[in-house]
Amino acid sequence: MRNTLTLLSPRHSAVVGLAVLLLAAFLARRGPKKFLNKERQQLTLTKKEYISHDTLHLTFTLPKATPVLGLPTGKHFKIFAPNVAGKVKGEWNGREDMSAGEPEIHRMYTPVTSDRDLGKVELVLKAYKGGVNEKFVDGGKLSQHMAALAEGEAITVSGPWGMHEYLGGGVFRSEEHTSE
Repeated sequence: MRNTLTLLSPRHSAVVGLAVLLLAAFLARRGPKKFLNKERQQLTLTKKEYISHDTLHLTFTLPKATPVLGLPTGKHFKIFAPNVAGKVKGEWNGREDMSAGEPEIHRMYTPVTSDRDLGKVELVLKAYKGGVNEKFVDGGKLSQHMAALAEGEAITVSGPWGMHEYLGGGVFRSEEHTSE
């Protein structure tokens, strides 16, 4: 039985070779698979350090199957946490608690890392502790939750979310409109 490649003319071999190269370039251009897909997913805290007495630098590991966060510039992701009650029933920091009675809350965050940082996502956030400031007796709901996380624990996130995206070169996309 003859080798199939020997049956191809030099011209056909060049066409097949070019097709293989183009396919490889296309697949390489797509890059690694992105983590954020608008569904709720888990991220594990792998490093927690205090920058100051109330500011944290948190590092979360992305799964090996999806090593890129996939958050365009100008977008954010949501972090979910269990809801907690304030010191005064139905209030949070002296105001009506709009999420009272809800089982969970969410807040939007933008990381300090980009899609060029493979395998991880980092956040820097201020932890608003309850009882420190008399105007904010309850503190921050989600920031206190994040400050209480131990390395190895997971958070639930979803995204990307947001109406605006920076495309570069002074060009923004807002909803369905692109402007310069």
